[in-house]
Amino acid sequence: MKSSYSQLMQTQYFHPAFNSAIYDGPLRLYFAQFHESLALKLYFMAQKKLHNLWSEAKDVSRQTGSTVLVLIYPSVEFFDHTFAQAEHPHKRFAIDHFEQDLLLGVRGPFEDDELEPFLIVLENEMRKWISSHDIKTAQPVQMV
Repeated sequence: MKSSYSQLMQTQYFHPAFNSAIYDGPLRLYFAQFHESLALKLYFMAQKKLHNLWSEAKDVSRQTGSTVLVLIYPSVEFFDHTFAQAEHPHKRFAIDHFEQDLLLGVRGPFEDDELEPFLIVLENEMRKWISSHDIKTAQPVQMV
């Protein structure tokens, strides 16, 4: 089932400061307007670093309706409370799932030297997300 913004608003993951978003294929970034530069940096670096993985992720998203949600939280307290039970591969990031979607929480703004670790986590989690849907790209059947 494809989750929507209105469904996300009904969950513990939603923060009222999420007033901006970037949607591109399988990736959805939600953030407060004052985190726009960080969100754009994450988006463009992910596009560059994950370009080979991108087409697979688009296929999964197109076939299942699921997405990769990246939520940049403005409040450390809200992040810590929201992701208390989630996996934390780094003190600034958390991984969880919402319906069929992969959800990555980002704890407030972070420095440029933390971008690469985030992209590594994003890449690894996207690979798992793709595998979990077990989508095979269909090859055209040739009739003889």
